[in-house]
Amino acid sequence: MNYQGLNLIFLLCLIAFSIYGDAYNFGKDIEKCCENPGESPGWTNSIYQLSSVNTISQSKISTDSDCCAACVKNPNCNGWAFSQNECYLDVDKSPSPEICNPSTIDESSSQAPYESSGTIRCYEGCNLRRQHLW
Repeated sequence: MNYQGLNLIFLLCLIAFSIYGDAYNFGKDIEKCCENPGESPGWTNSIYQLSSVNTISQSKISTDSDCCAACVKNPNCNGWAFSQNECYLDVDKSPSPEICNPSTIDESSSQAPYESSGTIRCYEGCNLRRQHLW
């Protein structure tokens, strides 16, 4: 077998291990970010104001803990909100620092139309790294 063949095999193994590692870490990230309502770093019941342009509704998600986990699993999700059995994910594919700069609203605010929420990929939330796949 030549060196090019060995290099290809090595590269494929490296890719397989990195995919497995990311999948394994999702479980740890979900536990870290979404374990306790109001206490976990990704479930503080405070979120940046959701933009309707970047918000996607997840009607098949029926609990707030599953909504938080869905945001952790989506590499472009900045934050989540759950209200009336509906999950909303604040998703933005462009890695811009402005995403995390608007003011936050919490569940006690009259502006908050949701029951629970959290920040996943901004500084004061779980602060998980954004996945750049381009």
